[in-house]
Amino acid sequence: EHSVEIVLPFLQQRLGKFELVPILVGQLTNGTGQYSEKRTEAVAAQIRRVLDDETLLVVSTDFTHFGNDFSYRPFDDDIFNKIDKLDKVGLDRLASNDYEGFEAFIKKTKVPICGLNALRVLEKLLPANAYGKVLAHDTSGRFYNDENRSVSYASMNFYLSSTPRPS
Repeated sequence: EHSVEIVLPFLQQRLGKFELVPILVGQLTNGTGQYSEKRTEAVAAQIRRVLDDETLLVVSTDFTHFGNDFSYRPFDDDIFNKIDKLDKVGLDRLASNDYEGFEAFIKKTKVPICGLNALRVLEKLLPANAYGKVLAHDTSGRFYNDENRSVSYASMNFYLSSTPRPS
């Protein structure tokens, strides 16, 4: 797990002294090995117990893993643009605080995301009036000009709206 190693220096630089409670989210499956929304809700409930107005919640994961190395190559042409479009759909579902839409995106695309379950917990933790804004997005494939292997990265902030998202 590299997320804490990657994020910690940024937090230290920006926040100075602070207390850190790292949480690693692993498999959230039921007895048959299938994803369990109930377990996701249970993890979110435990985390929610320790959150307050002074808590900064940071979820770190990379996003789409594209290429044969990841057993995920749903297209063979216009790679960078199609990865961008794929990522946009998933990131928009997250930003919209749309748990069901994000699950439908995962089910339809079967996109491999290392921290998928951490994102699911985040979606369960967000209040109904939360919405996200993508601050930056890029892919390693574009950076290295490699259409055979790519991992997507994005940064997103969440904010509270004065009105809840309609159900």
